[in-house]
Amino acid sequence: MRRRSKVLLPAETDWRQILKDERDLILKFYDYRCVDCLRQDVTLHVHEIKPRSTGKDSADRANRVPICSELHERIHQVDSPRAWVGRLVQARDRALYVMGKKLKDLIHAF
Repeated sequence: MRRRSKVLLPAETDWRQILKDERDLILKFYDYRCVDCLRQDVTLHVHEIKPRSTGKDSADRANRVPICSELHERIHQVDSPRAWVGRLVQARDRALYVMGKKLKDLIHAF
């Protein structure tokens, strides 16, 4: 059985601000582009590639990508968003290649 490590933060931690900062970091890293269509002139959602229901850590930056509203709606119209995991991984990797970036740079970003 896998044990999760716990990070202890002060009780007054503002989780909304932490989540907003993480979202902003991911959007900035991907140059405010959808990883699928690479467009910047769209509304973006930061989406988890592997859903939390699979046990994936939602704070894992490598598991979160910006996608456009159109793709976000299509993903949630299917019975299981898990069916999109492969496509989102490929889209992420292609976007990183096109932008000349490395995933490790996102993981280690502060």
